[in-house]
Amino acid sequence: MELENPGGLYGRITVDDLDKASADTRNPYIAGALEIMIDTENRFSGIPTVISELKKADMPATVFIDRRGVFKVIFYKKTEIKGANVDVDMEQEILNYCITPRSREELANKFGFEAPTYFIKTYISPFLTDGKIKMTMPDKPKSKFQKYYSIS
Repeated sequence: MELENPGGLYGRITVDDLDKASADTRNPYIAGALEIMIDTENRFSGIPTVISELKKADMPATVFIDRRGVFKVIFYKKTEIKGANVDVDMEQEILNYCITPRSREELANKFGFEAPTYFIKTYISPFLTDGKIKMTMPDKPKSKFQKYYSIS
């Protein structure tokens, strides 16, 4: 499921800061008045709550995108790949598939994900950290020509 909000993120906050409980307020006077006059929710409690609840439910992490004045959130459901158990079996499938170096797009397509960025962040990054997968161009991690291969 994808949700879009025209206007993008406000102030100094970036997508990388969304799990932290602080943000600039577009109009602090109105926000302060509403907090006093009516029972409003805590400012900037929504996104941290979503992140926390998805973790509790063992759901995939959301992808947050802030681009050209639009803020987008992508939610993913739990998936099974070819009937495999997503945890152990998917890990092995990814490692086997990456014996041949693969691009972000190849990986996302193979495992049924529309957003290569999400797939790399959620599945490949932990393998990179653990040393199970390497980059063909480690000095250029964001290159469009980057490929990933498994160490077997």
